[in-house]
Amino acid sequence: MKKLFLLLTILLLASCSIVKEASTEFPIVEFEDEPTWEVDYIFVQEEVVKDIILKQDYLITNPSSDVELDMTIYYPNTNQTSYPAIISLAGGLGEKHGLSTVTPFLNKGIAFIAVSLDGRGESGGEEDFNGYIGQDGLYETYRLAKSLEKIDENNIGAVSFSYGVAGISGMLARYQVPLKYYIEWEGPINRNAVTKGCDLSSGAVPDVWEECSNDTFWFEREAERFIPYFNVSHFLIMQGEEDHAGGDGENSLNANNLAIQYLDWVRVNDADEINQEYTLETIPKCKLGLDYKLLAAEFASELSET
Repeated sequence: MKKLFLLLTILLLASCSIVKEASTEFPIVEFEDEPTWEVDYIFVQEEVVKDIILKQDYLITNPSSDVELDMTIYYPNTNQTSYPAIISLAGGLGEKHGLSTVTPFLNKGIAFIAVSLDGRGESGGEEDFNGYIGQDGLYETYRLAKSLEKIDENNIGAVSFSYGVAGISGMLARYQVPLKYYIEWEGPINRNAVTKGCDLSSGAVPDVWEECSNDTFWFEREAERFIPYFNVSHFLIMQGEEDHAGGDGENSLNANNLAIQYLDWVRVNDADEINQEYTLETIPKCKLGLDYKLLAAEFASELSET
């Protein structure tokens, strides 16, 4: 019913092309057509790491920038014919995740898909700051992954850490990706949060952002715009007692209280109830000292089995 309500709202407001979401007016998200071309990729190599991990490296072409992205898929090195899988995006402007992040998921029997977006690590091109170009590259990563025999295309999720929320959420909304779940950890969901109040010299990645008045730039990169359009079965928000970027968990609070208006299944951490509205005083928070990567893997294991 929530998806039907959202669709009717979009149709009613289409003539003015603006929809009210939370406290900010955003342009309606226009859904992308499913690509008609085959995924353009090169299989680079396969190796077994520490006897327990099967690692496959690819170069995959981002159709929007025409550059090759460095992509790796990690599998548990077992005789299983196919695996549930999770697509990841690092925080900040980070390159693809390494073994310290990957291993907890593999220990749960989940294949881990990692990619460096344009301008990062060994990938070509220029940094896009998780905008549409990067999101298009992420979607090609998903398209390749779901076509592989060793991945169960009906059991794919996603996880983002911090600013990775901008890239993953944009991909999910624009392409209506029917993931089984999306796990989001302490991500800044709008320009104010990314820039810490539009102070462009602050934050984890200072002096790279556009002015907050630049709507063209920011509309591509604000999860607050994309969340109402998610087509995922489960949306899980992770928040610790002490936010990694400072603050009191306001981003997670706002993400939850927005999402429950549109999505059928939303939960914060391991709360007993789903689709609950919270305040800063009542939102569940993980205890200080818990490893967020281990906890994300626990949640991924739970949701992949639902």
